[in-house]
Formats: sequence, C-alpha cells, structure tokens
Amino acid sequence: MKTITSILGRSAGGVSIRPFIGRSEGGEKFFLKPCGSLADSLIAEFIGSSLAQAVGLPVADFEIVMIPAKLARFSLKPDFSELSAGPAFASRALGDDYIDLTPDQLTFLDEQQLAELYLFDFWIRNSDRILGKQSGNPNALCSIVTKELAIIDHDNAFSPDFSPREHQSIHFATAQKKVWADRDKQEQWLEKVHPLISEQLPVYWSQLPKEWLFDHFEDSRTSLNIKNLQEQLSLPLLDKDAFWAHCFGT
Repeated sequence: MKTITSILGRSAGGVSIRPFIGRSEGGEKFFLKPCGSLADSLIAEFIGSSLAQAVGLPVADFEIVMIPAKLARFSLKPDFSELSAGPAFASRALGDDYIDLTPDQLTFLDEQQLAELYLFDFWIRNSDRILGKQSGNPNALCSIVTKELAIIDHDNAFSPDFSPREHQSIHFATAQKKVWADRDKQEQWLEKVHPLISEQLPVYWSQLPKEWLFDHFEDSRTSLNIKNLQEQLSLPLLDKDAFWAHCFGT
C-alpha cells in the first residue's frame, strides 16, 4: 500500500465527499477520500469503481493508500480539519488535458460506451452524472487532446433513494439507452455481469480496509454489507423484464 507524504490542497469539486489532493512517496498525485469520510460512501466508491473497471468502462485508476497519522496531525489549515489518518480511497490524477465533461463533448463520444455507462449506473443505482445545457455535475472527464472519457466518483452508488424515473431524466447518457432495446445486447450484458456478482464482488469486499467497516469499538460504521449488495446487483438476473422496463422508464 502506497503512503501519502504531502497534502497539496482540497478539490473544489465533490458533494458527499470533498477530496483532498495529495502526493505519494513516489511522486504520484491522487485525489483522496480519507478514512473519516462516511463509510457507505467509501465502500460505494471502491465497489462501484471496481465494478466499472471490470465491465470495461474507462474509470480513472484508483487504489487504497495510507495517510499517516503524523501527516493528518500536522495539517493544521482549517480546511483540512476533515483529513483523517488511515487507509483512504485514492483516484489517480489525470493529465492537464482532462477537463470536466461538457455538453459539446458528448457529441463525439462513442455511443456504445455512453450506453454502457447509462446502464452501468442504473445497475449500481447511481444517478450522480448530471449535465445540463451549460453545466452540471457529470463526474466524468474528457481529454481535449485524445477525446477520451474517464469516469470518477461512485460514492453515491447503491443509493436507497435511487429512482429509475429520475435516473432516466437526469443522467447525461440517457439518450443512448435505446441501444439496449436489442434483446441480444441485453443477454450479452447479463452474461457479462453475472460472474461479477457471484465471483468478483466477494473479492472486492475482502479488499475493503477494516477501518472503513468498523469503528474503534468494533461497531459497524456502515449500512452496506455484501449480502444487500449482492441482492441489489442481482435484480436484473432475478426479474429481467422488470429490470429492462425500469431501465427504459416504462
């Protein structure tokens, strides 16, 4: 596990968690969500990012890193009061050519990739990709050089307040949901995610730091557990017709 050796500041973005910006001993720059953040958000971030990577979406590289106690202790700026020691979720900073996704950039992105993103976010109950005509909170970046997409921030996944109808109305890739009207594509997608639920999810869960799951008194910090995550993610396998109907907002 890499160690963070310096804190450079805080990100202007972020809703449920406003990330810190830090650098590792190897000089790598990361956006950090520390151990003291809401446990459900940290778990959703790691599990959501891991699943996104597994289905082939262009998620920014991520890992779990260590913020030393001495670094947290001596970060005395008022804005750093939420910096806590321990294992943190770290998203690797991309190049300066990556900017927040804009409405204009949507026009040249791959339609199938956007369709995959729409469906993936529906599956993990994440509607936190909003992009209006002028601005929004897309939680996605796009390179102005390569025109490549990179997705970030899955800390609102597995939301108990998720609404399929709202997802359809606010997700920036909702126009691409029509791709999934093809029954063959539906079956191919289900075949792809099935082993992720039964085989990979337990692996991802085993990688979560104990500090995210329990407090100093060994009491649970989270409402999420592997059983309820498996139940949520298995819905398209248990009732295919209902899943696809809700996906299309019917």
